[in-house]
Amino acid sequence: MRAFQGSVSGRSKVGLVNFRRSLNGDFTSPSLHVSKQPGVMLIFALRTFWLPLLTLLCGAGLSILGYFIAAQKQAGLQETRFVTSSDKSIEYLRANLHANSVSLNALKSFYEVSDNIDRSKFKKFAAPLLKDHPSLMVYAWLPEVSHSERYEFETQLSGEYGMTAPIREGDGTGVFKTSPRKSTYYPVSFGFPGKLAQSRIGVDVASLPQGGPAISAAIQSGGMVASGPVPYTEEFGFNSNVMIFNAVFDQNPANNSAADSDGQADVLGVVMALFKVGNLIEKQFNSNADITFFIEDITDPNNIKTIYGKAPAVYKSRRDTSFSFSGRNWKITSTTLHATQPFQWLPFSVLAVSLTFSIFVSLALLSLIRRKVLVENLVEKRTMELKETVGKLADSNEDLARYAYVCSHDLQTPLRHIRDMSKFLNAHLEDRLEGDEEGQRYLDIMTESAERARQLVSDILAYSGVDKGTITSEEFNTEDVVDTLRKTLQTDLGDRNVQITRDALPTLQGNRTQFYQLLQNLIKNGLKYQTPDTIPHVHISVEDSETHWAFAVTDNGIGIAEENLDKVFEVFKRLHRQKEYTGTGVGLAICKKIVERNGGLIWVESELGHGSTFHFTFPKSVA
Repeated sequence: MRAFQGSVSGRSKVGLVNFRRSLNGDFTSPSLHVSKQPGVMLIFALRTFWLPLLTLLCGAGLSILGYFIAAQKQAGLQETRFVTSSDKSIEYLRANLHANSVSLNALKSFYEVSDNIDRSKFKKFAAPLLKDHPSLMVYAWLPEVSHSERYEFETQLSGEYGMTAPIREGDGTGVFKTSPRKSTYYPVSFGFPGKLAQSRIGVDVASLPQGGPAISAAIQSGGMVASGPVPYTEEFGFNSNVMIFNAVFDQNPANNSAADSDGQADVLGVVMALFKVGNLIEKQFNSNADITFFIEDITDPNNIKTIYGKAPAVYKSRRDTSFSFSGRNWKITSTTLHATQPFQWLPFSVLAVSLTFSIFVSLALLSLIRRKVLVENLVEKRTMELKETVGKLADSNEDLARYAYVCSHDLQTPLRHIRDMSKFLNAHLEDRLEGDEEGQRYLDIMTESAERARQLVSDILAYSGVDKGTITSEEFNTEDVVDTLRKTLQTDLGDRNVQITRDALPTLQGNRTQFYQLLQNLIKNGLKYQTPDTIPHVHISVEDSETHWAFAVTDNGIGIAEENLDKVFEVFKRLHRQKEYTGTGVGLAICKKIVERNGGLIWVESELGHGSTFHFTFPKSVA
């Protein structure tokens, strides 16, 4: 009845605890951690998945940063490419302009060293020069003709070309008329190629708005001078023609007696070359269709004139370069829209790859975190189930221990009565049983069995009592414990000659009663399992192992087989028959429980026929 009440009481206690938990809201179930309110769920999601979100945001930021860095690098590459290509084209233009000047110098030298140059000789000399300089359109010879020589020149020119060829003047529009009286003329005498020069035969180039100033400058400087752009020449195209002049002087000193007061030699005439700037531009510059050029004549800052192209309105990069050419200052503006960009896919590729990688890493982290959350929830669920199971087992063990204790305690009295009554019955029937060996044997078996049952119940009580209550701690001397045991055991064993020895033993802090019970069982065990012709000897020793005291109880008994070394500490485990060695098989199990309850370990080392050594450790702070 008490066992039943104890069991009900244990289960009621668990129910009460669970009831209190429910009142306090102390639930550890994963499904109850998160409220269903949207705000709480959002906070939970942010706390759970902040790492993937942070990784994604950082990855997106780094991706955008990488995009801008790549775009900046690409822009720098584009700018470098544009500058290099622009400078290369401008240098080509400069080189070709210089080559054109050199060819005109050659034509001038030809006049200076030759006499009586006619149209045939001029053509023969100019043809290869023009072939080597395809940007040049016309070479022409402009002799200096005074007004007194005009009639003779016009007559000679008409006879040579078979047509009337008066000296004419022009206004730069391509319209010519007979020139009025002037002191000096510089008409086109002949040129090459003849087809292009034919329409300009007899035209006084000095009368042209761009020709006159340039011829005067060439004569004055004695060097090469370029004209401004000639905008209205339908034969040669719009706003892309430039004339170059180089004056030819009489190199014969005998003919220079009438030299000017400034000492300058007589001017024989001027050699001229006409070239189309667009030929040079379109041949070289347009090899890169992404770059456009705009050329201006800036010789007069107040009267800037366009030579080629149109002023740029829309562009991404611009470069202005100025240089001098035959007395003129030119400005070349190169622009680009970067339409053909090298590696233009690179910034977007960096952005796409970076974002893809960031998303992949974020998803991977999210997957891992979700798995972690699922595992944690599963572990928490299993832990709760385990706690409930452990609680049930604890209640069940408590009930069983209480039941065993009650049964053992309540069995003590009837077993004691059976034992005592069997003894009384034996004394009472002593006379009647004299000679009745069978009856006497029955009474002896009954008395012995009652005693064994009582001893077994007593050992069960001792085994179950080890775990009951708390460990009381006191300071005691283990040498006194051993000495007390030695006197008690020698008294109990009567006339048996036994030896119980010890080394110097420490003073411990712990439960003296349980330590006494532990040594008592070990020493009794060593004294009991002996061969008949052996004097039993048990020795107790100890070693200091820093945090523990390591005790050893050594006997010279019969020993234990190796396969049974782990079995001797099991409850009710006996290795010998009752007739050989008495006992219940509980003593060593009690020793094991006492040692482990005090935080130590126990084990045995033995060899069959050569005794055994039981080792156990006690923590210094507990023992």
